[in-house]
Amino acid sequence: MGEAIMMSEALASSAGSLVPRLRYLLDDLTQLDADGLRARGLPAFATLALWALRSAFDRGFISTAANLSGLFDEVVTADDGGQALASLFGYLFIISRPDEDLVSEVLGHVSPRVREEVMELEEMLAAKKLEQGRAEGRAEGRAQRGAELVMKLLRLKFGAIDPGTEERVRAGSDADLDRWAERVLTASQLQDVFA
Repeated sequence: MGEAIMMSEALASSAGSLVPRLRYLLDDLTQLDADGLRARGLPAFATLALWALRSAFDRGFISTAANLSGLFDEVVTADDGGQALASLFGYLFIISRPDEDLVSEVLGHVSPRVREEVMELEEMLAAKKLEQGRAEGRAEGRAQRGAELVMKLLRLKFGAIDPGTEERVRAGSDADLDRWAERVLTASQLQDVFA
């Protein structure tokens, strides 16, 4: 460690045991099976997290999930069990290939209680995404109506509007559209609206 912090040899020798001595340990999870992970004596969630990371390498989720179903039961009963399961199954969802459904496949090897909890989490997530989509749709609709209103005002006041101006209006932010709508009322020329 003395070399890492650029300590002189004299200082390192005088500091003796006060200088930390660290060594690097590489833990190759791909060499462990489900029993090897369980033998480490880690908490259930930590073991399952390592299992998920390890199984991503060889896609061994299905062949090992049944061996770890008891750990899933421990996780679901913990105080933060819902959040822990959301993390685990969220990871499985993210790393699933287009032709895979790892979440469903793993759920086939766990207890009904774990399955029910994960399904509730999926329903809550789907509802949240649906509401998010609706909110985005409403915002897009308001922006589109705002752009249409500004275009209508511009046409009424200045006649035909060139495609470049129309494109600029349709790309404008809500604040831009508000400002332009107000300026149409007092502008004597089209370019005054956008000045």
